Amino acid sequence: DGVQYVTDSGTEEVIIVDSDGSKKGSISGTGVPRGVKALSNGNLLVGYTSDNGGFVSLYSPTGSFIKYIGDGIGQFSMPTAITVDPSTGNIYVVDSVRNAVYLFDANGNYLSQFGEYGPGYYDSGGTFHNQFDYPVGIAFDTARREVLVGDQGNYRIKVFDPAGNYLRQFGQEGLDGSWLFGPVKPERLIGRFTKLQ
Repeated sequence: DGVQYVTDSGTEEVIIVDSDGSKKGSISGTGVPRGVKALSNGNLLVGYTSDNGGFVSLYSPTGSFIKYIGDGIGQFSMPTAITVDPSTGNIYVVDSVRNAVYLFDANGNYLSQFGEYGPGYYDSGGTFHNQFDYPVGIAFDTARREVLVGDQGNYRIKVFDPAGNYLRQFGQEGLDGSWLFGPVKPERLIGRFTKLQ
C-alpha cells in the first residue's frame, strides 16, 4: 500500500508515512527506535535501545503492542536492523554493539546466534568469517535463500545461509564508488550480484 516506516531517534517514535509522503501516524515505545521491519501480515517489528537494555517489540497494524521478541528488555544492546525469512517466518536481528545476529522463530522464540567482534576479512580462516565490526544492516535474499549482513566497520557484505553458516563475502574499503564505505543497506544489493560465488 506504499506505507513506509521511519525510526526517529529524536522524538523516540516510529513515524508512519503514507504513499504521498504525508505523516499517517506514529508508534511510541519505551525506548529509542533503531530498526524496523514491516511483516507481510501488517504487523511491525521495532528494535529499541533504552537505559535498561535493548529489545524488539511486535506491534499490530494499528500500533498496539503485542509482545517482546525473545527475552524482552535486555535481550540486546543495540538492535539496529531486522529482517525475516518469508518462507519460515524466522526473524533475524542485528545487534551492532554485540557484533552478532540473533535468530528467532516466527513466534519470537530464541533459536541461535552467530557473530563476534573482529576484523573478519581474512579469506583463509573460517572463524574470521563470522566476525563483525559494528554490523548495521541485514536482508534476506528470497531467491537464493541467503542472509546478507552489512558489516560497516569491515567494509563488507557477508553472506550466510538461513542457519547462520558463512557462505562468502564481498567488498573492501573504498571511497571512489568502486567498493564499499560502511555498507548499511544490503537489501539494495539483492539480485545485483548473481555471479558471485
